[in-house]
Amino acid sequence: DFDVEGYWVTDEASIDRRSQAIRNLQDQAAVDGRPLEVWFTLPVLPSGLTSDGLYVVESALSHGVDIGGVNIMAMNYGDSAAPNPEGQMGDYAIEAAESLFAQMRDAYDTAGVPVTDAELWSLVGVTPMIGQNDVRSERFYVEDAEGLLDFADDEQNLVIPVLRAKAGVCVMIKLLALTDAKCRRAEYDRGTRPVHTFLLCVFSRLLRRQRLPMRMKSYLSGFL
Repeated sequence: DFDVEGYWVTDEASIDRRSQAIRNLQDQAAVDGRPLEVWFTLPVLPSGLTSDGLYVVESALSHGVDIGGVNIMAMNYGDSAAPNPEGQMGDYAIEAAESLFAQMRDAYDTAGVPVTDAELWSLVGVTPMIGQNDVRSERFYVEDAEGLLDFADDEQNLVIPVLRAKAGVCVMIKLLALTDAKCRRAEYDRGTRPVHTFLLCVFSRLLRRQRLPMRMKSYLSGFL
């Protein structure tokens, strides 16, 4: 996974060099009989990738890279791009995913790379920042996660990576044993509830919806 943001998402020369290097590595891996899946993690707005982020995808396709997926960072949009975000962060994440899908459809068609809608949705990943975002008006609640999971179920193949926080708190899941029913009763109150409680609620739903990798399922099944 290449996390391309900040200055580096604007540097087209380095983006093209990376695309060529990835293509070379994938060609060599194919000769060796080994798969090499490459994802790009990119900043996004509800309206989709910025022109710089879109260029990362277009460059990869033009160099013949087999893209494993594009993971968008559905967070920290800012008030101008996502006004009145309270209670709407899940909707904004869904809008961003739909916008990315449309952009990728255009990019693949332009590059002449055949792909079905179902295959294209399987290349879409969405990573929100749970709870309080860096932009103070933006908070991603359990209800937002539920809405995003419902959308992912509707699209069948949409990928939702581990919802990320500012620190590696996933291990805190081991310290809790909330049931899904308790999660439904628990309110995630405006970013103040411990983040591991939020993670457990979301992981519980992911596990029951069969939307976690097998290794993570086996690890979590003893705690949920």
